[in-house]
Amino acid sequence: MPSPDDSDHVALLEALIDSRERWRQLSRTAFDVLFETDERGRLTMLVPIDRHDIASEQLLGQPADRLWSSGEQTSFDPRMVRKRFPVAAGIYLSVLPRFNQEGECQGAYAGLLYADPAPSAATAPIRENLPSALQRALAALRDETTPVNGAVAASESLCRDLGVDGGAVMLAQDVPGDVETMTDNMWQPLRQWGGTFMDTDKPLDNATNHPTCRAWRLDDKAFLWASARLRFGGGVGLLLRRTEDWSAAEKETATLLVGMMAGQLELDALHRRAIFDAPFDPASHLLTWHGFQQEIARRLPRLDREYMSATMIVICIQGLSDLLSDQNGLHAGDALNQVVSLVRNAVRPTDIVGRLNTECFLLWLDGGDRFAAAERAERMTTHGAPILLDTTHHLPVRIGLVTREPQSTDLLDDYLERATLALREAQGGDRKWVFSHEAP
Repeated sequence: MPSPDDSDHVALLEALIDSRERWRQLSRTAFDVLFETDERGRLTMLVPIDRHDIASEQLLGQPADRLWSSGEQTSFDPRMVRKRFPVAAGIYLSVLPRFNQEGECQGAYAGLLYADPAPSAATAPIRENLPSALQRALAALRDETTPVNGAVAASESLCRDLGVDGGAVMLAQDVPGDVETMTDNMWQPLRQWGGTFMDTDKPLDNATNHPTCRAWRLDDKAFLWASARLRFGGGVGLLLRRTEDWSAAEKETATLLVGMMAGQLELDALHRRAIFDAPFDPASHLLTWHGFQQEIARRLPRLDREYMSATMIVICIQGLSDLLSDQNGLHAGDALNQVVSLVRNAVRPTDIVGRLNTECFLLWLDGGDRFAAAERAERMTTHGAPILLDTTHHLPVRIGLVTREPQSTDLLDDYLERATLALREAQGGDRKWVFSHEAP
């Protein structure tokens, strides 16, 4: 027969088991998963509400964070006291450490709660009115003159409406079209808010031809990444951060906005390529450098055959860019037309006239030797360029010249470089015009 002491021990053990079972039953009313760990954070006991949900025997001995992730996002620490700590989207963790008499951690009691977090009072009205938030973002995208500035303005508008505490517009540029994998170092922030939150230790998804979106949690922050690949190379992305988890409607809104931004950037790239390849400048109707080269190439055989020289002149109308970038824009076209007329009237109808950039124009004089070109340059720089608008503007004119001798094999790019260097010498030395010292 068992001794009285043994009976007391058995009764005490049964009481402890009953108490432990009551603790489990009571805790299961508040948590979806109960578990215990050892001092290393590995599972020693697992009690799911539905035993078919989790393979308990397979997880015993594994790190506790395997219950909500692959072990890459949150490292479980049995020594930390936590209460409803977010570890994944809609998953909250509570932890109570177990210590021995010496104060050493022996493990932890913990529970997981699966819940859809309710939106805060500050963001709930906005989430219910996401179409208006998207409409405001698209209006900001259209209001800017360039797609890049529009992408920044639209992202700022969406950040305000979604209540984010950090955001960034990302661009991946100069990425060849045959590159299928876009690595993290290809993405550069065009504009960011909320400090150096980019250190998320999470790789950004590769941008595809269609807008994509994903969300994840890191510590107590929820991140949202939406991206799209650009047709002419590179990509555009939007990275957002806040405390609350992202709803499906918010993900869709960010995806739609990124798709619109990608479309605007692609259209801008298409227009720029068309303008770059066009032989004429659409604003001044003068030849571009591309068209200028084509026209000269047709004349060079005749010049060499008749043993005639030619002169390239680069004219800089200093201050013209300020007039053309006037905020009201009322006189920009008129000012440019007057400058074009001055340049055309300074040469013969058979000479070639082109536009190099905002302030610089090109002239090509067939049969023009150094003396004739110098006389032409002196006449153009004597009185500057008078522009008659609301008030009269006298813009200074500086010129760089270079002469091509017959039978020369130098490229036109070389002559342009020499004339440009001569122009810089004229501007730096406060001279009206300068011949290139490299001319033959």
